[in-house]
Amino acid sequence: MRRAPRHLFAAAAVVVAIASASAALPSQGAGASATPADYADVIDRTGAPAAAENGFASKLSPLADQGSHHGYGLPAKGDVDAYGGFTGPWYMAQEYPWFMSRSFSRVQLKDSDTGKVLDLPAPTTHSYPGRITQTYTVDGVTLELELRFTAQHTALVTADISATTDRRLEVSWSGELMRPKEEPQRSALGLKRSGTGVEVHFARTKGGKFYADGTERLSVRHPEPVDTTIDGNAYVTTRRDPLTISSKPSRLVWTESYTFNDQEREAEAGAVETALTSPDAAARTADKRWQRYINRATKDVSPENRRLAVKAVETLVGNWRGPGGRLSHGGIVPSMSHTYYAGGYWPWDSFKEAVGTSVFSPELAKSVVRNQFEHQVTSGNEAGMLPDVVGFRSPADGTGHSNMRNTKPPLAGWAVWEIFRSDRDRDFLAEIYPKLVAEHAWWLRNRDHDRNGVLEYGATTDPANNSDDAARIAAAWESGMDDLPRFDFGSGLEVRHNKDQDGNLIGYSLNQESVDLNSFMARNNRALAKIAAELGKDDASKSFEAQADHLDEKIRTTMWDEESGYFYDTRMGTGKPMTSVGKGIEGMVPLFSGSATDEQAAQVRDALLDPEQFNTFVPLPPLPKNHPEYDPDSYTRGSAWPDQVSFAFTGLDAYGLGGDAEKLRAKLFSNADGLLNGDEPIWEKYDSATGKGNNTGNFSWSAAGILHMLQKPAHD
Repeated sequence: MRRAPRHLFAAAAVVVAIASASAALPSQGAGASATPADYADVIDRTGAPAAAENGFASKLSPLADQGSHHGYGLPAKGDVDAYGGFTGPWYMAQEYPWFMSRSFSRVQLKDSDTGKVLDLPAPTTHSYPGRITQTYTVDGVTLELELRFTAQHTALVTADISATTDRRLEVSWSGELMRPKEEPQRSALGLKRSGTGVEVHFARTKGGKFYADGTERLSVRHPEPVDTTIDGNAYVTTRRDPLTISSKPSRLVWTESYTFNDQEREAEAGAVETALTSPDAAARTADKRWQRYINRATKDVSPENRRLAVKAVETLVGNWRGPGGRLSHGGIVPSMSHTYYAGGYWPWDSFKEAVGTSVFSPELAKSVVRNQFEHQVTSGNEAGMLPDVVGFRSPADGTGHSNMRNTKPPLAGWAVWEIFRSDRDRDFLAEIYPKLVAEHAWWLRNRDHDRNGVLEYGATTDPANNSDDAARIAAAWESGMDDLPRFDFGSGLEVRHNKDQDGNLIGYSLNQESVDLNSFMARNNRALAKIAAELGKDDASKSFEAQADHLDEKIRTTMWDEESGYFYDTRMGTGKPMTSVGKGIEGMVPLFSGSATDEQAAQVRDALLDPEQFNTFVPLPPLPKNHPEYDPDSYTRGSAWPDQVSFAFTGLDAYGLGGDAEKLRAKLFSNADGLLNGDEPIWEKYDSATGKGNNTGNFSWSAAGILHMLQKPAHD
């Protein structure tokens, strides 16, 4: 997917009374008039971390928003040492996720007159789009806590405290650091008092998937006078004056900001001040943004699917990381829950995410695209190429998110055109167009060994591609489909050396012209043709259209097998489909690109709807059920991927087979765990025989594909 070495398919209301919240389906007429309060507990955000380490794939789903690099959860019943606060925070040590505490800012209440500490019971908790809440009732006192992000780096927390009789309470906050197990990261965090609360400072650290420049800081700020004491890993902040409460709630507010350096803190200072001095206004602004998200995402979506649409939006926004490090533009990572997927940006993922995100936030979608093209190679053999993955850190500084051995399939033009359809921003087209042209030229120059206009997956001259097998592996990563049978050595698969006009090595190609790659390129060419026409570049538009036509003809004639009624890769130089490796999901991509004839599309449709082939319990695994190497739980050879259902849904509908497309969509939604029923996150992949979510939850391209499928299909 997206990481070397395993890249398969690589690749938002004012405060609402908590007691009245319901997770019920919005009413039949709700639609775009529904508010975030109508979508309670779409995703389960309860649970406290057991250790500082995120784990390979954390089961927790913290709330993150606004591109924050930190997030918070809710205490579950039994998380007694987290009661009174929000769990975490989860935070990014630049490129990797960690947990800072079980619950860093726990509210503690004590009766000023009797000295009695009010032991908080298990709370009533709820998660809403853009905010999380909890309510405690003890000894006639009610404490209502609410957290939302009001700026990229800052969470605003409000505490409304009331009582059945007039009371005076002493209020304090306490927390304890949860340190990593190993050095040097174990010693990276330290507590410091501030005039407004407490801060966590970082030491310069590199090791064990923990990076810090020594400038990072978590700052908890209170607007009223407080005193803080520190004892090792623990602190207590106490409000100097007792709080007088009655049946009318008294409100306390504070902010928790996580920043990487002084520049971010200076830029965030105004937002922090606004949150502390005008919390209602700050909350309204955040809630209105989420209202816009929901309005757009649920427009024209059937009532039974609206919660799923909101779940997809929450997933994508939760994986949004703002600018930081060498990233000038915010992007969307694959999954905040996964150690490796939480800090990298892959083009295969990003362009799918941009298409899904354009449904509810075109501006965020544009940022996702800019995030990729900021790191486009501009010189040398690889000029125009998009790296396989980029991250927070520069590769020269040492990073786990950098790979120049390969790229990912050409989907950028498709993504840019889909974003344009959402807001008609021609300036964005003009900005990105030259970069799209450069990427297109790179593909033609570096991945067409025999210069016939038909492309191959391959590898760069990166030193790590130091053997034919290394180049083969990189080429498989480039496809996003990893170790499918068509990329196994044997049965004639070889690596070809690509050279420029002077005979210099510029990269490698497999000796097979892949049906998915060329279908994606055909779709990309047509998008480029539309973009060029919109910008008044008629000659370029005609050229891109002609290139798309050329690929369509090659796909229809050389990659089609009449006997099996399906598309396959073609062995270079033979013009014959590689039927011996068996069918794969890549053979349906010509429908997505519009390259198939109507008759061919109908036969592919038969394979996709056949229960013995691709129409499994959760449909469209990489290999069909009757393939000898099919394994329903395998990462690459049997798990079902929602993004592939999205491609097929788009393709079938374009050929007038919308009813069949709906059958596959409905089966995915009904049978994949937690999509229509329950509060599970959206998973990366699903066991195609059982529907069990696998590998990691809170997965972006799955959410993007689902959101895209929920919209009315658009035809050019």
